[in-house]
This record gives sequence, C-alpha cells and structure tokens, in this order.
Amino acid sequence: MNNNFSFEELADMHLIYGEARCNGREAARLYEERYPNRRQPHHSTFASIHRRLRESGNLKRSGGAGRPRTIRMIAFEEEVLNRVEEEHSTSVRATSHNMGASTTIVWRAMHEQLLRPYHIQRVQGLNPADYPNRIAFCQWFLSRNLIQPNFRRIVVLG
Repeated sequence: MNNNFSFEELADMHLIYGEARCNGREAARLYEERYPNRRQPHHSTFASIHRRLRESGNLKRSGGAGRPRTIRMIAFEEEVLNRVEEEHSTSVRATSHNMGASTTIVWRAMHEQLLRPYHIQRVQGLNPADYPNRIAFCQWFLSRNLIQPNFRRIVVLG
C-alpha cells in the first residue's frame, strides 16, 4: 500500500520508474538494487505513484478516497422518524424494507435523533391477577422449607 511509504521513498520510486522508462518490473529491480535495506514495493506500485502524481499532483493518497457517502434528504429522514413514531414496535429492518432503503440509512437517521431500534424481548409480564398466585407460591415455599430444612438447596441446586 503506497500510504505506508515515506515521501522520500515515494520520490525515489518515481525517479527510478522514470529511469526504467515506465517499466514497473525493471523499476522494482533497480529499486531493490539501489535500496536493499528498504522495504521493497510491488512492481505495480511504481505505476500507481506515477499515475497519482500525474492526476492529482500528490504522491500520497488523500484521506477522502473511497466511495462517497450518500447525501441524505431531510424529507426521507422525517419519513423514517414519522414511521417509527407511528409504530414504536417496528424494527430497522422492517422500516428499511417498507421504505425501500438500506438498514444503515434508516439506523443512522434514528441514531442522530437519539432513537434506538425496537428489539423484541421475550419475557413474560406480570398482571395484577398474578400477584395472589405469587404470594401463594411464596407461602408454600416457606412452609416446605420449615418442614424440610434442606428444601431450598434441593430446589435451587437440584
């Protein structure tokens, strides 16, 4: 990778590439011969350095290289937030599928508004009618523990 070389090394590679009449394999051989103690670049690195210098005027790659981020539209983000507000139990995957967008874009719109995606939690809720049964169970458990002192250990470790 060219970004790992110093400016001095990149300049030397470019000079040797010109000396080798733009032949990458010959340039690699010459570079290894002249600089045996340096890390040796791949033969295609010489052409990459020359092309980058010719096209951008820079020896090193700019930090903004790569695929540009998509420009998100305010209307789209508002639509995501409206859908999440209408149905709190919807997931990012379902919302993105319904809107025909990627899950990353939907998640990012929610995250910027400090919203978190809905996750199903498979737990049983307690209803007011459950409390008498819980009290009856606790009383039964305590009475069994009085009759048989090791009952708690048998049940817990059992």
